[in-house]
Amino acid sequence: MTFSTDPMGKFGYRCAEASLKALDETKLVDYLNEIECYTNPELDQIPAKIEVCKELDTLLAYGCSIQAVPTQITAAKRTLKVLNLSSNKIPELPVQLGELGALTEVDFSSNLLTTVPDAVLAGWVKVEFLYLNDNKLTSLGSLTSCTALYELRLQGNLLDAVPMIGELGELERVDLSRNKLTGGEEAIKLHFDKCPALKTLTLVAAEPAVEPEPVAVAKAAAEAEVAAKAKADGEAALANAAAEAEAKAKADAEAKAAAVVASRAQKAEEVMAAERAKRKEAEAKEAAIKAKEDAERAEAEAAAKGNQTAEQRAAAEAAAAAAAEREAAEQRSKMMQQSTRVGGQHKLKM
Repeated sequence: MTFSTDPMGKFGYRCAEASLKALDETKLVDYLNEIECYTNPELDQIPAKIEVCKELDTLLAYGCSIQAVPTQITAAKRTLKVLNLSSNKIPELPVQLGELGALTEVDFSSNLLTTVPDAVLAGWVKVEFLYLNDNKLTSLGSLTSCTALYELRLQGNLLDAVPMIGELGELERVDLSRNKLTGGEEAIKLHFDKCPALKTLTLVAAEPAVEPEPVAVAKAAAEAEVAAKAKADGEAALANAAAEAEAKAKADAEAKAAAVVASRAQKAEEVMAAERAKRKEAEAKEAAIKAKEDAERAEAEAAAKGNQTAEQRAAAEAAAAAAAEREAAEQRSKMMQQSTRVGGQHKLKM
C-alpha cells in the first residue's frame, strides 16, 4: 500500500494485488486523485469515508468482492472520470450515481446487475465507454442522454429487447451478442438508424480461433514477457516517484529548519540591538547628569571666588585708609612738634 505521484502529477493510493480485506481509511484524503485497489478478492466494500475524496478522478476496484457502490462517491461528482468496478458482486446501482456527470469511462461488467435505472443513465452525458456486459440485465434504461457514447458493451446478459438508443452521433461500436433478443437482425439494426457513426454492431459472438499449441505457447510467453516488463516499468516509475517525493519532503524540511534558524538569529540580533540602544540611552543620561553637576560646581566655585575677591578688595581699601590716616596723624604730629619748637625759640628771642 503506497501513496505516490504518477508521471502526470496525480496523487494516488495504490494497493492493487495486496491481499487486502479493507481499505486503509487514513489514506482517504481530500487531495487524493486516484485509488487503485483492484485484484483483492477479499475486499468486499468501499468505505463511506470516500466522501472526503472530492478531487478523485479515477477509481479502479475491479476483481474484488464488492457488494455495493457507496452513495458517498458522489462527493467527487465534478472530478470523477474513470469508474471501474468490474468483476465484483454488485446487484444494483444507486440512483445517486447519475450525479457523476464528469464520467467518461464506466465499467460494471461481470457483476450481478439486473437493470440500470433511467435516472443513472440520464446523468452520464459525457460517458464515452460504457461496459455492462456479463451481468443479468433483463432491462436497461434509456440511453438517449448518453450523447458522447462511443462504445457500448451489453453482451452476455438476458436482454430480450434493444434499449432505447435515440440519436447518438458518436456511437461507433455496439456488442449485443449472447442475449435473448427477438425480432431478427434487420429489426434490431433499425434501432441504430440514427447513429451515423456506427461501424460495428455485434449480434452473434464470434467463435474463438484455436491456435496450434506451439503458436499458443509462444504467444502466451510473449504476452507474459510484455506483462512482466510493464509491471517492472511501473514499479520503477513508482519507486522514482517515491524517491522524488521523499527528496522534496526532505528539502522542504531543511528549508523550514533554515527559516526557523534565520528567524531565531534575527530575533536575537533585534534583542541585542535593543539592549545596545538602552545602554547608549543610559550612558547619555548619565553624561547629561554629570555635565549638569560639573556646571553647577563650576558656577558655585566662580561665585565663591567672586565673593573672596570683593572681601580682599575691601580689606585692602581699609588697610590703605588706615595707612593714610596714620600718615596724616604722623604729619600732624610732626607739624605740632615743629610748631612747639618755633614757639620756644621765639620766647627766647624776646
